[in-house]
Amino acid sequence: MSSEEKSFPAVVEHAEHADDVLFDSPEEVAAQKSLVRKIDILMLPLLSLSYLMAYIDRNNIGYARLMGLQEDLHLTASQFYNAVMVFYAGYMTLIFPANLLLRTLGPKIQLGFAVITFGVFVTCYCTARTYATLVGLRFAVGGAEALLQSAPLYLIVWYGRHELGKRIAFFYSATTISGVFSGLIAYGIQTTMEGSLNRASWQWLFLIEGVIATAFGCLNAVILPNWPDRIKTSRYFSPTQLLIARKRSSKHNVENPKFRTDQILASLKDPKTWLLALLAGCNSTILASTGAFLPTIIKEFGFGAVRAQLFTVIPYAVSFVSMIVIGYLSDRMRNKSYFIIGSLTCCLIGLIILISTTDRQAGMFATCLLVGGAYPASVLQIAWIQVTFCGNTKRATSWGIAMIFGQGLSMSGAQIYKDPPRFFTGHGVLIGYVTMGLVCTIVARILMKRDNSQRDDIVRGYQARGERHPDIDKDLEDTCDQHIGFRYII
Repeated sequence: MSSEEKSFPAVVEHAEHADDVLFDSPEEVAAQKSLVRKIDILMLPLLSLSYLMAYIDRNNIGYARLMGLQEDLHLTASQFYNAVMVFYAGYMTLIFPANLLLRTLGPKIQLGFAVITFGVFVTCYCTARTYATLVGLRFAVGGAEALLQSAPLYLIVWYGRHELGKRIAFFYSATTISGVFSGLIAYGIQTTMEGSLNRASWQWLFLIEGVIATAFGCLNAVILPNWPDRIKTSRYFSPTQLLIARKRSSKHNVENPKFRTDQILASLKDPKTWLLALLAGCNSTILASTGAFLPTIIKEFGFGAVRAQLFTVIPYAVSFVSMIVIGYLSDRMRNKSYFIIGSLTCCLIGLIILISTTDRQAGMFATCLLVGGAYPASVLQIAWIQVTFCGNTKRATSWGIAMIFGQGLSMSGAQIYKDPPRFFTGHGVLIGYVTMGLVCTIVARILMKRDNSQRDDIVRGYQARGERHPDIDKDLEDTCDQHIGFRYII
């Protein structure tokens, strides 16, 4: 990287439209727009479909339970909850090394292998005959899906800080679409394929969804572009577009970053790492609980098992719309914290309604508020982490810690919905998590706003004396997000 690329002018970073002033000429602006369109076409749909299958395969055990899995494998309620929970143990085992390996292995290998692997393991679910086999396969699927969770680290290298919110929303919209498709697929399979070729409907569910995931993994391995600084020639991008991509990426990333233990320590000592990790844990627990038990919750409103699967489509459809709209608005208004607070408040209202009434209509409305708030909050928290931390190892470490918190707390979410029909324990625990998420968001915002103001004051002091700050030309790999020119998006 040239010294010019390493420079990090504070006045530019703090500009209202910092990402828009990288390019001056009309040709460069046009090339950037064309580049972003190509990235949107190449990467987002494929990664979103991969994540769609990941979430379908993660949560299909809840639908399989209604289709007879628990009875056929002679599982107790505790054993079923353990099978749900062990997924997160596998996930936590590999999430941290997955983040650090992504730069080395590259997106084609890691993100392709991840989807192929969990697809194969999900297909193997249909052969399970014992509790031990099911638990082992769930652990393996969790580990494989952890490799896919490094995708936001891939996206932040290709997209600008104020482009990422809506892209992450589109990427993670797959989680809500998965709820729609999971319900419809489970409904269709249970009503048409039960007993076909001497297989139970839950076996067909795992077989079909696992094969589809494997196919998407093969596409990842073939199509996904490499890191901008590693592409010499490309059938997707022109030389001008590659130059633009490297210039955009160099604003908050460096070429060929190395593993640095000092950045791990910097992440561990940064209070924002732990606040955003707790926020991730709160959001992940809400998603894990609703993903695994929403069919069961809706069934207790008075629906039959088959209709309960169908009615899960409604809250997931609401959350798909809310996720896209809020992701777009957060980028446009260049704000993350207020939208997270609003989304978590919707979750809180929904949970209060659910714990207060057994009315069917009120219950369905409450599930729409709960799920429709949980997914945007989770998406914005993911984007917030990516744009908050600089330094490849520090960002990977902070993201890994957030995911470990997320999946670790999600394990508790697999054990809390045990007292139908009102589920006082489950709803009450989630109210506690939502409250903690709100506190973490507010405190993180206060710290980031304080740091931005302090850096503004320092820069103004140097400018008033006609001096240049000694750290202004330092590399982001040396200073991370403590660079005097870096400003947090709050």
